[in-house]
Amino acid sequence: MLKFAQSEYVDEMEAVRREQERHVTILHRNFHNLQSSLESSQQAAANKVANHLTDNQTLLNEVNNLRMEVNHVQSSFFRIFTFDDVYLG
Repeated sequence: MLKFAQSEYVDEMEAVRREQERHVTILHRNFHNLQSSLESSQQAAANKVANHLTDNQTLLNEVNNLRMEVNHVQSSFFRIFTFDDVYLG
């Protein structure tokens, strides 16, 4: 009877050990999945920032080009008005 009880106890301990191993395996799998998800999110965020920087640089170039065009138009108008004042005035 004692040998049967010891055998049952050993079987239960083995079942507990297997269950613990299963939980540890699941925890490791979940950890690796979360880590992979974090890395993917970080890469996506870095790509998004890079895209925004590129877009901002493009917009800045366009604004600078428009500013130069406005300055050119203003200079042209100034020359026209100066010419009119001097020669037609």
